[in-house]
Amino acid sequence: MMKTLLLVFIATSFFSQAFAQEKRKCIFSPKITIKVLNNLPQGSGSLQMHCASKDDDLGNRTLAVGDEFDWTFCDHFLSKTLFFCHLWWGARQKAFDVYDKDLSQGKRHEFYLWAAQSDGIYLGTSDSTQSLVKVYSWD
Repeated sequence: MMKTLLLVFIATSFFSQAFAQEKRKCIFSPKITIKVLNNLPQGSGSLQMHCASKDDDLGNRTLAVGDEFDWTFCDHFLSKTLFFCHLWWGARQKAFDVYDKDLSQGKRHEFYLWAAQSDGIYLGTSDSTQSLVKVYSWD
C-alpha cells in the first residue's frame, strides 16, 4: 500500500512538472515568433505601435529607427490564434493582422518579420530583411 502511494505521488509529480514546463516550451504545439522592425529611413522619426490578441495586450511601444519588438507564443492546435498590430508613423498608419492561424491556409511558419518602411509594411519569414515582400501600403 505504501509503495503504491509512493509510486502515485512520484507519477503525479512528474506529470505536473511536465505540464508546467509545457507552457514555457510549447511541447505539443509550434512556437511562433513575431518581430516588428522599424526599417524607416534615418531621421524619419519613431514608429508607434500597439499589438494585441484576444487574450494578450502587448501594450504601446515606440521604436526608433532600427529598433525592433518581438514576442513568442505557443500556437496550440485547438486555438484560433490571432495577433494584430496598429502602426503609426507621423500622419500615416496601418492596422493589420500579424498572425492569423485560420487565414494562413496551411502556410504557417514559425517566424514572421514585419518591417515598417517608408512606402508600406513588409513581411518576411526569416530574420533577414533580404526576403521581405510588401504586403500593405500606409493608409
